[in-house]
Amino acid sequence: MTVRGAVKGASLAAIAAAVAVLASLAANAATSENRWPGALDHIRQQPWWWVAGLAAAAILAAVILAWRQERPAAVAGDPPVPSAQTVPDWVIDRTERARTVKAVCRTRRGSRTVAITTSLEGAGGFGKTVLARAVAASPRVRRHFRGRIYVITIGRDVRGRAAIAAKVAEATRFVTGDTTAFDDPGLAGDHLGRLLDRRPRTLFLLDDVWDAEQIDPFLRGGARCVRLVTTRVPGALPRGTERVRVDQMSPAQARAVLTWELPALPEPLVRDLLEASGRWALLLRLINRLISRRIATGSEPEHAAAQTLRGLVAHGPAVVDSDPVTLDLDDPARRAQAVRATVEAARALLPTGGGRRLAELSVFAEDESIPVPLIARLWTATGGLTEDESRTLCAAFDRLSLVSLTPDHGGRVAIHDVLRDYLHKELGEPAVTALHGTLADAFGPRPWESSEGYVLDHAIEHLLAAGRTYDAERVASDLRWIETRLHQRGPMAAWADLFDVPRRHAARLADDLTRAAHLLTPTDPPELLTNVLHSRLESLPLWRDRIASRQAAPEIMARPLLRNRGTPPDLPETALLRTFLGHTGPVLSVGIPSDGASLVTVGADGMARGLDPERGGEFTVDVRGPGRFRVLAVAPYGTGLVTGGPGRTFHAWTLDRATPPTRPLGPVGGRGASVRALAASGCRIATVATDGTLEVWDWSGNHLAQHSQQGDDHTCVAFSSNGVWLAVGGRRQVRLMSADLAQMQDRGSTAGAPVNAIAIACDGSWIVSAEANGVLQIWDETPPHRTWQISAHRGPATAVAVSPDGTWLASGGVDGTVAVWDRRTRECRARFTAHTGRVHSVAVTPDGGRVISTGADGAVRVWDSGGPERIRSGDGEGMRTVTVVGHTQGLAVVHRDGSTRLCDPYGDTWSSPLSSRHGDYRGPVAFAECGSWYAAGRLHGVEIKNIDQPEAVDPVVLPLGPSTTAQALAVAPDGRWLAVADSAGALQLWNRVQEARTATVPGPWGADARAHTVAVAPDGTWLAVLRHRPRPVRTGAESLVQVVRLAGGRAVAGSQVQIHRGEKLTGLAVTPDGTRLLTTSPSGEVSRWDPLTGVLLSTLTDPDGPVNGLAVSPDGKWIATAGSLLRVWDAATGRTVAGVRAETPLTSCAWLPDGRGLVAVGERGLYSHEFRP
Repeated sequence: MTVRGAVKGASLAAIAAAVAVLASLAANAATSENRWPGALDHIRQQPWWWVAGLAAAAILAAVILAWRQERPAAVAGDPPVPSAQTVPDWVIDRTERARTVKAVCRTRRGSRTVAITTSLEGAGGFGKTVLARAVAASPRVRRHFRGRIYVITIGRDVRGRAAIAAKVAEATRFVTGDTTAFDDPGLAGDHLGRLLDRRPRTLFLLDDVWDAEQIDPFLRGGARCVRLVTTRVPGALPRGTERVRVDQMSPAQARAVLTWELPALPEPLVRDLLEASGRWALLLRLINRLISRRIATGSEPEHAAAQTLRGLVAHGPAVVDSDPVTLDLDDPARRAQAVRATVEAARALLPTGGGRRLAELSVFAEDESIPVPLIARLWTATGGLTEDESRTLCAAFDRLSLVSLTPDHGGRVAIHDVLRDYLHKELGEPAVTALHGTLADAFGPRPWESSEGYVLDHAIEHLLAAGRTYDAERVASDLRWIETRLHQRGPMAAWADLFDVPRRHAARLADDLTRAAHLLTPTDPPELLTNVLHSRLESLPLWRDRIASRQAAPEIMARPLLRNRGTPPDLPETALLRTFLGHTGPVLSVGIPSDGASLVTVGADGMARGLDPERGGEFTVDVRGPGRFRVLAVAPYGTGLVTGGPGRTFHAWTLDRATPPTRPLGPVGGRGASVRALAASGCRIATVATDGTLEVWDWSGNHLAQHSQQGDDHTCVAFSSNGVWLAVGGRRQVRLMSADLAQMQDRGSTAGAPVNAIAIACDGSWIVSAEANGVLQIWDETPPHRTWQISAHRGPATAVAVSPDGTWLASGGVDGTVAVWDRRTRECRARFTAHTGRVHSVAVTPDGGRVISTGADGAVRVWDSGGPERIRSGDGEGMRTVTVVGHTQGLAVVHRDGSTRLCDPYGDTWSSPLSSRHGDYRGPVAFAECGSWYAAGRLHGVEIKNIDQPEAVDPVVLPLGPSTTAQALAVAPDGRWLAVADSAGALQLWNRVQEARTATVPGPWGADARAHTVAVAPDGTWLAVLRHRPRPVRTGAESLVQVVRLAGGRAVAGSQVQIHRGEKLTGLAVTPDGTRLLTTSPSGEVSRWDPLTGVLLSTLTDPDGPVNGLAVSPDGKWIATAGSLLRVWDAATGRTVAGVRAETPLTSCAWLPDGRGLVAVGERGLYSHEFRP
């Protein structure tokens, strides 16, 4: 035991002994003296109460001390804690430091976690970083965290998933010594959080944070970790952060910085200098150093200070005329006045031409670290400087605090935004424009070849600023640039470059790119992303020639590639403007604030997200809380929103991320009820509970009114635009009510089904209800109060919204479509295939230009409300499996309904479903390799039929036995026999020529299992059957692959191999040489087995998760897998060489006999590709 533990143990023993003595005295009080001395007489008078109280106190004390003893200690093997932060002598104490120290050392009461986040925020130059380091050096902070204080500098350069993950991994090594690396910043953050959970109190000083993506991994887990953040971007901070604003210094603080280590100066001179500085920390420090340098050269202190002041006055007016306290950094004129004098005074110490070179730095982008080699190229063009001379000049700027110079990545220079703005204005617009052109020339004509992040991030910006719009469009639309930006910053970077170019052609290219942006997320390996980009764009008119030219380039020709043979079936409608992914699970509701600049969505994952529908930005409205959100309503003409979940309470929020939710409001309904629907007006909130109760509340949570309708539960509600009345949908009726529920009118009956959603036109002249039978009912509220019905969807209509002008409406349904309807004619103006699965909600932006839909597929989609409908044939949708018809180029595709249809390799022409006179075949179908006939499962038998055989001609029928059906089929390579895996769990072998059963091989699991696939070796000497069955104890399924040896189409007795897997395998295939058996699984594994021994030989893993099917190329060199990507693997090396992505996961794939064609199917249809090795 440690000394600390021994002390705690002794304390515990002493407390227990004292309590025992007092308890004994109390217990014996009845037989003792009539009176005890002093306060002890209270124990004598009420002995048993004291016995109980002291016993409870002893137990509580023991628990507390034991808990304190058991708190985690530092993990053995951790690196030594960092040495204490050193604070420069010139740094003075500020009131913000005490507030911050108090915040980081405080444990919040009532919280389940000790972890808190405190921020120092403010404009640049006000001393946030210095102040944070002073907090870390505080003795109180060091005692509280026992020295476990770690400074982690983020910086603006840490952008993109890979860079953030690397920064988290660096922090993990720094704190714990753990060297585990992750490519995903979320996974890296989760890992760091788990390690921190096993460690004692820790303080992270996260310095120079620029956005929420950078800080999010550091906020995961770590219940005993406190985060202190410095940032100039408050929006990057999570909700609940305790914020400490760092602004101008107080007069006393400013005086201390200004006069640090200076001899005594006359008071009027000090006051004048303080006035000139505006009490801005950066300027104060710069003035102090300038005076110090002049004194160091022999100047008298008073003369040096006066000379500095004269320079300030001579080169510009004072910052503030009457009130030096207010320094408005958002006012460019006043900012320039604050900087001008200081900069001009410092220029006297620069070498010849240094002032001009300093001014030229203002051409670079704001808030960026500038690469020194790039500065050198600019100064070579403008001043003839060599790189060594440029580096020397940068060092001189750094010494005078004009810039900040770091040695990272070949040298980086940061110039303060206030100084940059001043220098920019000093140059004047003509000179700045010319300078942008010079810098753009320094990038070279092929900026995509640069490895420098600054060039890639700002080349388009500089070209446009130079007035070279044509060059900007040329670069931004070049596929080499788009590929580079895609890999560097993601799809929105390439889109933003095109979007910024003020030309119609560039805007159309940007529109195409943003429609595909959700599919252009990072891939593993990264080089697949180029293939995905090409596949999503090459069928579009504006990109077709560009892609073809690019794919002919030597660097693209040198690596394998999948090219589209036909138009992908899931190309987005032209009306689709943007897709947001991010919710894990269905997106249940969407709301649009009155300004239309953002969206708010809630999902089944408990996450509320804020989205920018125009530029694609995103902000987190609330932290994850599973099960918390179900429905959402946004108040008109404000930023208030209301969310409800599965409980009886609901919450009111604002869109200001710094504002926490109000206290829980409610409860709604009766016992066991929860919030089903919400509506909000400017002063009221209406709720519908799952028990059918309608209630009205004010925004403070005061209950105003309640209504229940006997025999007809309320299901949904909407406020009129003026908030005076409500439209309420029920199971049988639609009703109108006053906002206080005092007045009610039955508007009419539903169309025979409950109302799922209801909406009111802005002028209140009509309402519309979406009902569970797919019908929309329009109720006219002006005489003669007519009602119209629209058959809107196949299956229930689930959502409805009305345009602001009341001329049209939008609806969504279980069929996954969003339809736009004309109010007057009730005709469908457009119908979009919006989601895979149910549409949960629709909304219309305040300007009427956009329709927003959310669905069960986890997507949020933004549509052009006036966009044309994209016509689909419907032949290719809902596909499950694809096989090649023998050695032909034809395909057989099994659809969602179980029917099988034939088509060409491009999916252009389709046959009717394969059938006999008894109807369509809905069971398994297998084709002979010659391609002229097939076997199809039918009730109690298998039918053999020629492909061109008329339906009226009866096929050959192979009876399987009473109550036995075929679950999987395979035909022998020579066509002489076929194998049937039946519903009894057995394998039946049939001679096709003799129409006789030759063998029945029992299955190990009997009728409990279901056959999935039968695969036959190319030489016909063995076959494999994949079966599934539910797990006996746990949920899910397990799989068994039964390998049967054959001779002449008959089973060889005793020659079976069984491969058992504890998960549901999804695919089975045999290599062309018959030596390997391949399986796929939902975990993403592709396993290779020896079929004769059942030995696992190797495993490939798809990093994107489940693999639904696979196929081996005819030459055996390539393996194709279908999942979230269609991947092609090198069979020899196990490396992915090509891949494309579809809107929905692919379910099956097949190689064409020529080994060049590769087809795949999914929910959206058939995808045909050419593989170029």
